[in-house]
Amino acid sequence: MQRNTLDRVREDLATMEAAIGKRLPFGSADVGFYVALAVGSGVFAVSHALGANRGWLLFLSALPVMLAFAAYVGYLAVRSRGRSPADATRRKEYRNTLLVLFGVMLAALAGKYWADRAGMSPLQFGGVLLVVTGSVFLIVAMAGPRPARCPRSYWLAGGVPLIAAGLWIPFCTHAQALSVAGCMGVALFGPLAIVMHCHLRRQDRRVSHAAD
Repeated sequence: MQRNTLDRVREDLATMEAAIGKRLPFGSADVGFYVALAVGSGVFAVSHALGANRGWLLFLSALPVMLAFAAYVGYLAVRSRGRSPADATRRKEYRNTLLVLFGVMLAALAGKYWADRAGMSPLQFGGVLLVVTGSVFLIVAMAGPRPARCPRSYWLAGGVPLIAAGLWIPFCTHAQALSVAGCMGVALFGPLAIVMHCHLRRQDRRVSHAAD
């Protein structure tokens, strides 16, 4: 009975927070996906540090990240079409995330065409792309109105490693750049998962206090 009461309180609180713009725009599943991406990035970084940067070894080392990323995009696409009033904030955030990913892909294709015409090396282009993407993360993190700005601090945690890697990669060899990319993934997705987890724990404590 107490469990049913807590579930009702959690649902009512989520609906009220969604109505006033305080609903967290992510859930525990998002944390799990980011942990999987961080682990996959770590495998990628270690594999290339050990010399697995050619042929099938390159593909196999990147496979965990690709599978986790594909699963997460599918999850975003499915959850962005829900109907629960309590999940309205998350649906909006998932749609915005998909739009950001789509925009980054289009910008990457356009930038690659421009980089080839300008004679930039792949590493230089990769560095520019990461810096621009990290800057977008920072803008999104700081542009949100309160009270939504605090939960969006995970965008801030993601923007810093992207910019740092973008400034570093142009000075690396190809093999070093692959290892740096893996380390960037760990530094990107790990803090994202930690920040999200902390916000979710804070929300659960607030629900528990409301139930008491």
